[in-house]
Amino acid sequence: MAQTVAYWQNKMLAQIAADPVLSDMNSPSSVATYNLFTFVVATCINLFEQAIDIFKTEVETIASEAVPGTAAWVQREALKFQYSATSPQVLQLVDLFQHIR
Repeated sequence: MAQTVAYWQNKMLAQIAADPVLSDMNSPSSVATYNLFTFVVATCINLFEQAIDIFKTEVETIASEAVPGTAAWVQREALKFQYSATSPQVLQLVDLFQHIR
């Protein structure tokens, strides 16, 4: 599940505050350059996570509706076929020995 933009931005700002080289950039200004950078990166991460969530949902839907091809499934599908007396399926052999030569 995708995290919020604020979650990612706060995580990056905490890393900036913890770094001794970058700690002097800890300005409360909302227009600070690093605030803009962290917001843009956090938004990109959030959008990417949303795309992954959508893709995961679509893949899981396809997988749940797909034919499993297991032995039990093949047996169940074979047993669904029933010969009908009202509309018979007539099988005819045409040129049986033509392919043997």
